[in-house]
Amino acid sequence: MIIDGSLNLVVPVSVLLQHQRCYFKLRASKKELSELSKILNADCIRLIHASGSILADNENRYILNASLKVELVQKCVLSLKPVKTKIEEKIERYFSINQKSVSSKKKIHVSTDSSTIFEEPVQKEFQVGAIVLEETSLNVPDYPKRLGAKFEGVTVTKEGIRPLETVTNKPFIGLERLLTK
Repeated sequence: MIIDGSLNLVVPVSVLLQHQRCYFKLRASKKELSELSKILNADCIRLIHASGSILADNENRYILNASLKVELVQKCVLSLKPVKTKIEEKIERYFSINQKSVSSKKKIHVSTDSSTIFEEPVQKEFQVGAIVLEETSLNVPDYPKRLGAKFEGVTVTKEGIRPLETVTNKPFIGLERLLTK
């Protein structure tokens, strides 16, 4: 079964109970890209596309595998010129459909073993769009930098005041003079 959708794509658990595997394709609409660019502080987002599948591993466990492609334009933090960013990521998530709820009084053991797989609980539906948004926001660079961009420095002084020079900015020069006496 193949499901096409936008960023609000939801796959009900009932669909997965009927089929062992469910394929999906997600492509964000222009309106969604425009709204998301404001949230992610990007000049524009040109593309968000994800495709993959949700596979029933056993009765209560499902695996989501997908590939994510994102193209966006941000401002360079140094030069404020546009920086094009392409993100291509593989998504792999594990879900458990378990009706047991964890009591707040019980202790939860957290394993530090790297082979332990975290399974997210699912009740009625897989929110594929939310997973794609989460992966996108985690992979967008916080401080995009253009190739070869360098910080030249900034001088901020009042009119008529000579700016500080790096050569004369030695705060411990007085201590050095005391040691030489």
